[in-house]
Amino acid sequence: MGASPKSRSRRVWPALVAALALLSVLLLWFVQRVGEAPDAPADALPGSSAAAGVSADAYVSPLRGAAPDGAAAEANIVESRGHGLVVDDALAAPVGAWVQPDVGPAVFADADSGRFELDERHRGARVLRVRERGFEALEADAAPCFTAEGAVLRLVPLARAGVRVVDAAGAPLADVRVVWRALAWTRGAEFSDTSRNAATFAGEAAHETRTDNDGRAHCALGRSSCAIVHDPRGAGLEQLVALAPGEERTVVLGALIELQFVDFDSRAPCTELELAAWAPSEPESFARALRTDASGRARLAWTGSPVLVRLARGANFQAELIPLGEGAERTGYMREFRSMLRIPAPCEVLIVGVRRRGARVRLVDSATGESVDTLVRIERPRENCGGAPADAPDRCTLYTPRSGFHKPDVIVRSRGGELDLPPPLADAEPRAVQAFALVPAGFRPARFESDAAQRARDAVPHVVQLERVPQRRLRILDSLGRAYRGPVTLFAPRENVYVWSARHSVDGVHGPFDHYGGDVVFGAHRIDAATLDAQDLVELVLPAPSGVLEVFGAPPDVALGALVASLPPGESDCDFTPSVRTPDGCRFEGLPAGSYLVGPREWVLGAQVNSMAPGAKLTDALVPLPTRVHLPDGATVRVEWNPCWSAGREIHGELRITSPTPTTLVLAPYFACGSNEGALSGTRGPWFVYGRSRARLPLDLNGVYRIAADEPLPWLLAVAVPTDAAWGSQQGLQFVQTLRPGESAHIDLCSLVLRWEGATPSNVLDLEFDAPPESLRYPLSSPLTKRRAVWDTAAPLRLDVVPVAVRELSLFSREVGSLKLAFEALAPGEVREIVVRRETFTPYAPKPKTR
Repeated sequence: MGASPKSRSRRVWPALVAALALLSVLLLWFVQRVGEAPDAPADALPGSSAAAGVSADAYVSPLRGAAPDGAAAEANIVESRGHGLVVDDALAAPVGAWVQPDVGPAVFADADSGRFELDERHRGARVLRVRERGFEALEADAAPCFTAEGAVLRLVPLARAGVRVVDAAGAPLADVRVVWRALAWTRGAEFSDTSRNAATFAGEAAHETRTDNDGRAHCALGRSSCAIVHDPRGAGLEQLVALAPGEERTVVLGALIELQFVDFDSRAPCTELELAAWAPSEPESFARALRTDASGRARLAWTGSPVLVRLARGANFQAELIPLGEGAERTGYMREFRSMLRIPAPCEVLIVGVRRRGARVRLVDSATGESVDTLVRIERPRENCGGAPADAPDRCTLYTPRSGFHKPDVIVRSRGGELDLPPPLADAEPRAVQAFALVPAGFRPARFESDAAQRARDAVPHVVQLERVPQRRLRILDSLGRAYRGPVTLFAPRENVYVWSARHSVDGVHGPFDHYGGDVVFGAHRIDAATLDAQDLVELVLPAPSGVLEVFGAPPDVALGALVASLPPGESDCDFTPSVRTPDGCRFEGLPAGSYLVGPREWVLGAQVNSMAPGAKLTDALVPLPTRVHLPDGATVRVEWNPCWSAGREIHGELRITSPTPTTLVLAPYFACGSNEGALSGTRGPWFVYGRSRARLPLDLNGVYRIAADEPLPWLLAVAVPTDAAWGSQQGLQFVQTLRPGESAHIDLCSLVLRWEGATPSNVLDLEFDAPPESLRYPLSSPLTKRRAVWDTAAPLRLDVVPVAVRELSLFSREVGSLKLAFEALAPGEVREIVVRRETFTPYAPKPKTR
């Protein structure tokens, strides 16, 4: 901690007593410029003239002084407040538990960090009672809380999760190493990355197990976690599977596929090529990172049909993967750019050509003349966007590679200073000259134009001079010293660039980000260039939010640590957890004003999308529905306990399946509790938007699901099958049945094989079909009742996991026309072959233009 404002004033008073009132602004600038004072002057309070360069309700503080020595720190903690951590005993992940001292009110540990604090109201406490849903209750000594180290309270999970590891024939594999890691709550569904992402896991702890003679390995879990199954046949072949408490999954270590990647034109090996492989039939498995060796080879363990392979991240749009033999086919996001590889069945060796499509540029440091290897975001700026300064973000604003989750698939890395530009997609009117904007990490943005000759693949690379810029970091705190909890985007007006964006930061620190020499804007707050020029780490202090949500009417035996308060998506990407227990509920204190969804974390994750409705126009903002609670600035709002936040009794059911191919079912809960059923209803029942990252009900190996008495109660359950529509997309699921909690169902699936009649040139057709509304037990409106695919008619197309209720397919292309392909009833487990004839299509006729 830094010195107090009063002590700092005493140190500077002898030198400044005569001019303090007149020179406070200059003093603040001087302190920030040379960094001689440990903290902001006492005059630099929120709203004072000393806080130049930021909004009136915030101020910039220089770097804080060094912390006091250990003895002083311990004395300070003992005199003021206690603290501790609540963690999962198995995986040491943070737990947002309810902590009840025997003196004073109960408090809650923060779900993201596990940290809790005790204050003077808890002085004299001897015992702590700790509770959280899914864990054994704990009683612990309170004394360690009032020491410098604090207490570490370990909760034992009640549920187990398991994997059963088998080979391609289904035989169990014994003594396979399985490592368990806790997943971060904000994991999301970033399937374009592998699990080797620092944001994927909560903490560094891991628990190691081995499979038994039946191929099973288990771990006690209190939160969603990842089982990393290490394939004993070689390094880098591990499989990564996400599991919820109580869930069990089968992991297949199938045949090894050897992939060799060569340059499509020269057939030279592509060394150190970064790729990713993903099995869409495994809805909760991560993509796996692949890297080719000196001969261009990489190995992949088959786990399910099919497997998609693509170049990593933005490089996927710079080149095509073209199979040079049997065993794979091209696929992708759109017909014009099929850049992925689809492997429908195991094969021993697959040779793949890598054909670069765009022009090359060479990046050079303008000061040293050396080649630049860095991450680069490639943009095609809109017309009349020349990089002029802007007071606020507009249509010309660019993003740096450090702009987090904005357009991740246009970020690539230069190698040896060379960078491949993505080719243009099919343009109605190809342009003779194309403009490009490169935003490299660590350098100032560069803009240039290239003509058709320069864009040729064999042209001499265009040289782009880059100017290196300094790096800065920003720590955002409130006036109580707490880290800012919301998403952060930093805008640099001088270059009209977002230099940073992130969902949130546990310690409030953001960066490093590129400093172009001008101001940086965060929301309504502006940090001036002089401050950024003087300090590597700048501190922005915001007013402490003061809103309160109080939940009342909770059943006496319910653990409330799982409750969260969540702002709409985009306003905050971390959830607020309770701060104090009340006799019949809990309080969320220190909240910013906004519209909140309150409930158990799983309930909120599932209900978030369904708690907002579109405005009257497409351009209108989303409208909060009655499930959300409006909290004015500084107000206290009481929220009555929702009976659907806990089931009240254990509920279970069973899903069985008949299918010609193995598949994994996804049981998606619709959390609406009936309160907003009318507002969300469509013509065929409630509107349900769902993605692979949403909460799901775990199934054991027998297809049984269970809802515990203290878990949230869904209004409806939708059964989905995973498809291979696109990489990591929520469109890769199709709803095939609906249930009420406690019901069971048998899911009947089949396969269709489409063959094009006659030896004709390749035609690329769009294909789609619906799960018929009458086949669903309860009506549901959702885009996921429809399934889409792309068919290159040069080869047969196999569609697996097709509901037997389907009676027709729709096929379409501008070149061939359209066709409603009807067929007779399908049987469970059947593989039906259907021949498609060119003459049965209706020619495409464009709709007449209307004024």
